[in-house]
Amino acid sequence: MPENLLPATAAILAGGASRRMGQNKALLSLDGQPLIAHVANKLAQLTKESIIISNNVALYSFLGLPIYKDLFVGAGALAGVHAALTYATQPWVFIVACDMPLLNITLLRWLFRQRQEVDVVMPKRDGREEPLHALYQRRVLPAVEARLQAGQRRVTSFLPDVKVRFVEEAAMRPLDPDLRSFSNANTPAEWQQVLAIWAQK
Repeated sequence: MPENLLPATAAILAGGASRRMGQNKALLSLDGQPLIAHVANKLAQLTKESIIISNNVALYSFLGLPIYKDLFVGAGALAGVHAALTYATQPWVFIVACDMPLLNITLLRWLFRQRQEVDVVMPKRDGREEPLHALYQRRVLPAVEARLQAGQRRVTSFLPDVKVRFVEEAAMRPLDPDLRSFSNANTPAEWQQVLAIWAQK
């Protein structure tokens, strides 16, 4: 096990329908490995625990990681956040999407250091929150659950109920100049961009 692992859980959300991609983006092949495997391998360098959140346990058993299902079925990414916070054993949880193979460990470690006196550390890119590349304290679970019980599904809906430190682009660029960590594969065009960036590594 690598040294200097953070007292945190890395939770990879792999529950999306991948409608815009047209196929399961988590299993897209990158250098001969499924996309989600690259994400998991990267996060293994960061935290003491890694888990997968997915309603299809068999599909990701090859990763050898604990896999947990949503407790609020059909409630989108917010249900994934809820499950991650429920099943994580560490006090802080990095929640990331399954289609972000260019995660920057140095940036994630820096984000972890921004957690003092807040419940959530969330980057913003192009003025928009990045809830699936963010750090959460497990104590926000009741706020997340309350929104789900109220029928709300927007993944950022609970943020007004907790203390959030938003991290702007300017603060992250010294560690990730092109903000490549946030590159993901929601659409075929975005996937081609990921492949192009990967080839430049």
